Amino acid sequence: GHTMTGNPAGAAAALKSVELFESENRMNDIQILEFQLKKRIRSLSLDFPDLVLNARTLGTISAFELHSKEDSAVIAKRISLSALKKGVILRPLGNTFYICPPYISTRDSVQLIFDVLSEEIQNYKRNII
Repeated sequence: GHTMTGNPAGAAAALKSVELFESENRMNDIQILEFQLKKRIRSLSLDFPDLVLNARTLGTISAFELHSKEDSAVIAKRISLSALKKGVILRPLGNTFYICPPYISTRDSVQLIFDVLSEEIQNYKRNII
């Protein structure tokens, strides 16, 4: 049907999702995840103050800009592909990297994301010096 007529299957899935969200107390998971992201992104910015700029977290999304004198799209693609080989999916837009883990992420998986990011930024730093 037309967009304005609604989608019964989509609406049913959305309602079930809200039901699960409430019954499984996902807000607690979100608060824990937000705390972990804030802690890790702050640490990353302190470890690389000359490269990791404007580090921030809002809810379960963290982001930062990677300072680069090179083409930021090329750098972002190189870092993202290397991280993907290590099991971490990054979402760069230009020189801005977004970290958007699912609500069910464990402490270990968040640690893995930031360990890989740290390693990739360290490799990038080594190559520009």
